[in-house]
Amino acid sequence: DEGKKITLRGTAIDIDDDADKLVYRWYAGTTLIGQTQDITWKVKGKGATPIRLVVADAEQAETEMTVNITIKQVDDSPGFETFVAVMAIG
Repeated sequence: DEGKKITLRGTAIDIDDDADKLVYRWYAGTTLIGQTQDITWKVKGKGATPIRLVVADAEQAETEMTVNITIKQVDDSPGFETFVAVMAIG
């Protein structure tokens, strides 16, 4: 639901195994929403939203994955609902 917070988790492995620190960038559409492996994001708007994770190593080798989520419009009537999305790259 719009306005709720969700946790997004990413996992990537550097196949070169050269001990490079991996850099994580999360996007909702084209907006950067986080730069750590795990983020908590406050859902904004409603409708379909692509969530994209881009992971890069020190040599600028990159991989990315996109998952589409659907955000429901908030119903102001009393009640409780929860929306959770978890995503993994690996």
